[in-house]
Amino acid sequence: MAAPFIIAKGRLSLTLPYDVFKIAYIKLYSTSKRKRRAKDLPQKSNGLPANGRKVDGFVPNTKKGKSVSFQDILNLRRDEALQSVLVRTSNPAVTLQKLQAFGPLEYAGFTSTDRSLILAQYKETRDLHSLLSEGTTPFIMLRQFPLRSRLLCDTNKKRSSKNNRKADKEEMTVKDVQHYPNDRLDISLPPNQSFDDEAIALHACKSLNDLDLRQRFFISALIEDTVKCLLPQAQVTPYGSCLNGFGWWDGDLDMMLSLGPLNQPQAEQAITQTDQGTRFKFMSEIFSTDRQLAQRSLAAIGQILELMPRIGGVSKILNAKVPILRFRHFALEIHCDLSFQAMDSIKMTEFLYLLAMSDPRVQPLMTTLKQWALHHKVTSSGEQRKPTTLGLLCLLIFYLQTRQPSVLPTLRSLQSLADVQNRFYIDDLFYHLPSSPSSIPATSNTESIESLLHGLFEFYASFNFEKDAISIIEGRTFSKPDTSTPLYMENPWCISLNICRNVSQSSLVQFQQSMKHSARAMNDIKGKQNYRKSSTPRLKRLFNQSLVESSVHVNIDSLFDETVSVSGKLEKEKTVEKKVESDSGEREEKEDVEILDCGIEKGKGLNIVR
Repeated sequence: MAAPFIIAKGRLSLTLPYDVFKIAYIKLYSTSKRKRRAKDLPQKSNGLPANGRKVDGFVPNTKKGKSVSFQDILNLRRDEALQSVLVRTSNPAVTLQKLQAFGPLEYAGFTSTDRSLILAQYKETRDLHSLLSEGTTPFIMLRQFPLRSRLLCDTNKKRSSKNNRKADKEEMTVKDVQHYPNDRLDISLPPNQSFDDEAIALHACKSLNDLDLRQRFFISALIEDTVKCLLPQAQVTPYGSCLNGFGWWDGDLDMMLSLGPLNQPQAEQAITQTDQGTRFKFMSEIFSTDRQLAQRSLAAIGQILELMPRIGGVSKILNAKVPILRFRHFALEIHCDLSFQAMDSIKMTEFLYLLAMSDPRVQPLMTTLKQWALHHKVTSSGEQRKPTTLGLLCLLIFYLQTRQPSVLPTLRSLQSLADVQNRFYIDDLFYHLPSSPSSIPATSNTESIESLLHGLFEFYASFNFEKDAISIIEGRTFSKPDTSTPLYMENPWCISLNICRNVSQSSLVQFQQSMKHSARAMNDIKGKQNYRKSSTPRLKRLFNQSLVESSVHVNIDSLFDETVSVSGKLEKEKTVEKKVESDSGEREEKEDVEILDCGIEKGKGLNIVR
């Protein structure tokens, strides 16, 4: 049976098979008959305590009736990770009992489909320390590097003899992997569902859940523990798509290494240390530039990563504009990037988080746009000449800022809502952002997701990229400062930089051409009443129609199948040309009928695209 989903609404938490989840999701969250105001649109739980228990889901927007700030999310997830261990086991029940012998657990979840890895969080930090100091010893093996970390292995299948009556009274359930497999991701919905329902369901399948966030913060804590042996005040902080509200569960992990407190520039740290009147100072190496410090620091950390268990493929990309370490955590199967003191990246993540939380239409809208871009091949993480996911997101933000009335606020207006205590530094300059999404006034725009997506296609299909540059700071265009760049998107934290500087002219032309085809396809769908009675979801019909107009054929049932679409393994089996004579008999049309085999399961038949 397919992996279960956990859904939550208010005080209700249900674990359902995926087929049941799809129907229940629509019944609980359908908003087709409501006014689309921020308070009415669907919200997901954040994994924070609710009525004395926890519920799954990413969107962290409520806590005791109040909006949760970005810093609260960082602190909550960081505390969870610092109280967690990852244990390899061949007998989960015995391992769970042995873990509880050192103290009660707050959470336990399988991180692999074979249930060989358990991520467990203790309620108290002292219980974790007791496990690591009293209940764990290194392997006795030749040629090993006996590093002590949060990665453990349970080799003894016998139950613990240590008595812990409190743990014995509690029954701990290990949560299972909740992802619907990518190769079966077709977002099948009951007939007659609205476009918005389909977009929301797509977002629910692609977005990160509680376990995904726990894994990513656990990796950060794992690296921070090791680095702190050398740099006691160092911090490793996740940022990017895993925290901004727009990430997918199979996305990479971006992390930042800072040498001191996150919100305090080095100049102020130096003043604070001087004021303490310490008699002695540690001798330190001083580098001539910040870039040299970053390169040398990451080079040293890279050597340490190569000694850590279950981490491999370490690549030191130190000569890039932003030096990074790239590696893979094999136990959790997550690709990771580690940069150095990238405060602008952290604040960009917070800015996007505020926008994601300000209106619940934004997240499913971005998920739909990204999925559309992948299947039109106008974006790709491995293609450096096409718009990146961040570039697509900024294009969406600018469009929503220009709607009348606007859906999203500009960065300028957000800064006017911030308090003095919300200041932060980038390159020793002051900036401001409101601490909580609740500070952002609700929009009066009530357009549907379908209407907004249609407007976006039309907006960028005719946008003058040749002359105009885009600013999400002001929510307006300005004269392009660099005419040699096809697409200019102003970086809000460093206005001299272009977020889309990598985009080539040919990629931009392809992007606009796809927008035109999709805009026409949505016009056709809206103009045909029979789509309401069709059993094929509107979202698939939209994408299929636009691809046909651009002479690209895909299988409808595998439209959202990333494995098929990205690898491009669509086998063309047969092409039949059929001549159709007009009434006058003076002209002929050729219609290609392609029968595609996309690995559909036996019994489902072939799919014909006309």
